[in-house]
Amino acid sequence: MPVRVPRRGLVVPAGLWALFLLQTALIALWPRLFVDVSVDDLIGGLQARLPRLRGAAGFVARLGAREVLVPLVVGAGLVLGWRRRSLIGPALLAGSYLLVAAATSLVKVELARPQPLPLPGVPGRAFPSGHSAQAVVVFGALVLLAPPEWRRRALMAAAGIVALVSVALLWRQAHWLTDMVGGITVGLASLTTIDALLLRAGDDSTRHGVFDRHQLRVSRR
Repeated sequence: MPVRVPRRGLVVPAGLWALFLLQTALIALWPRLFVDVSVDDLIGGLQARLPRLRGAAGFVARLGAREVLVPLVVGAGLVLGWRRRSLIGPALLAGSYLLVAAATSLVKVELARPQPLPLPGVPGRAFPSGHSAQAVVVFGALVLLAPPEWRRRALMAAAGIVALVSVALLWRQAHWLTDMVGGITVGLASLTTIDALLLRAGDDSTRHGVFDRHQLRVSRR
């Protein structure tokens, strides 16, 4: 049966991509925004008082690294595909990850925005944050694929992980605040785009769409 994408299913992805393009244009015009510099200065002052947190922040930031997320995507995709006898789970995980990886890499190269603490010989690749974007698509996809009775806790856990990764990267001064916002936005845009494309007409048993109101309802039984 051919895949049909309802118009209502494209509204949110289109809006998120438009928002990300607006953020990208803003950074292209003003690479050093006042809010970014202010937050980075605040963090620099706090680091002088809490130097030991830098190592812990580096460990937490790895939760958004591809060395962690790629094996998670492969493992979770294989388990979900085998248990559910469906390719929806693997396709959602792999498709959203590949899309966000391509989008972030393209924008990073084109903008070449320097990090708050530039590395010698390394070109600017600050915007958007790839770690936060990848964390959004992987853990967000796992939320959508979780059983209804687990979904609320899965959503809270995923949001917490994305928040921790973002704060850790800010603490290490690897990114500006707007890099994190851009990463989360493009992550959500990629996830909802692939999710919308996987909505199959007339097959409710394999639908895992964020636009299916029954899919996000938490079972209270």
